[in-house]
Amino acid sequence: MKQVNQKNGQDSAFWASYRRTITKHGISDKHAIWYERWAQRFCMGLQDKELTACTAAELASYLAQQANDPNFQEWQCQQSSEALRLLFSTILHLPWASPWPPPPATSVPAAAPDPLPLTEQILPQTDSETLAALRTAVRVRHYSIRTEQAYEQWYSRFLLFLGEKPLAASGADEVKGFLG
Repeated sequence: MKQVNQKNGQDSAFWASYRRTITKHGISDKHAIWYERWAQRFCMGLQDKELTACTAAELASYLAQQANDPNFQEWQCQQSSEALRLLFSTILHLPWASPWPPPPATSVPAAAPDPLPLTEQILPQTDSETLAALRTAVRVRHYSIRTEQAYEQWYSRFLLFLGEKPLAASGADEVKGFLG
């Protein structure tokens, strides 16, 4: 296997070899170009650093940022992760790349949390706990971020409809009145 001599993997022979390898691992030609693009996108972020000098912490940070970015769908994050797994474990044979994904290092700063959505800012604390439970339920089911946001909005509208009445005291009649 050819060594990656150029900085951040900018070598056409290397990428041709990468594409051959991923197709041998069952990635169709139709999807192989996207795997290659995910890997190249990561490499561009390394700037002047050699690809073989990349650490597990850098990769974990990249994958975490991607997972937290609302512009990326879950399947894109999975495809990107798989593309990078094939790059680091199969092509470059870096020891930290197995098992996959590499564990995040404690020295890597966590991504800054998103500011509270407006719905959470206006809700009392107990309602914020219910909203957190709603988010957890939606995320466990792997719904899209847009679905989660829609559920949050409907929840907030229902609370505004209830007014001063506590959520625990509401029942079917209140739901019918809200939807009716």
